[in-house]
Amino acid sequence: MDLEELKQSWKTASENLPQHAFNKTYIKKLITSKSSSSIRKLVNWDFFSLIIVILLIPAMVWLNGAIENQFPHLGLPALITGRIFYVFMYVLLSLITVWYIVKLRFLMRLDTSKNLMYNQICIAKYSLMNKIEKIATIIITVILTALGVSIYAILKAPLLLWIFFTCIIFTGILVSIYMYKMVYSKHIASIQENLQELKELENDEA
Repeated sequence: MDLEELKQSWKTASENLPQHAFNKTYIKKLITSKSSSSIRKLVNWDFFSLIIVILLIPAMVWLNGAIENQFPHLGLPALITGRIFYVFMYVLLSLITVWYIVKLRFLMRLDTSKNLMYNQICIAKYSLMNKIEKIATIIITVILTALGVSIYAILKAPLLLWIFFTCIIFTGILVSIYMYKMVYSKHIASIQENLQELKELENDEA
């Protein structure tokens, strides 16, 4: 619901409720509440993602040991490919951890009680970070898929493992699509829209 629709609904409802409930201060509080809700959802999602990434680091250490125990006599190509994969994953997970901490700091700076221009700049930077993250996710997915296929081919993995690997890749793609479309894009757009509505209200008061 945009600002004009909100105003119209409040104007209609004001016939049955006290007029003071529909002044601009009340409208601002409602819009601010919507922004705060979207900010909380983004914070919760980024914090949850950060925890998952941190937990993946010891999981990779365990997986490395498990594979070496399962295949104790790996050839040189498999060893080299495996080392490249694990070094890549450790570096990647470390960078992603830092990335989410930075993103959370940007979100924490958003304060609906502060200057509108300040909030608009913060959410614009956060939006740009998510666009960069989306591109990086595509590139990383291609690299991980290529490395995974190479390792499985060298190890001559059974069909069941190939099916498992394929399911993991497709699940990751579906989760990423949901994350960027239904979480990030949706709530970032909502916050930007609400800030614009607040700016219009301020201009009306001027």
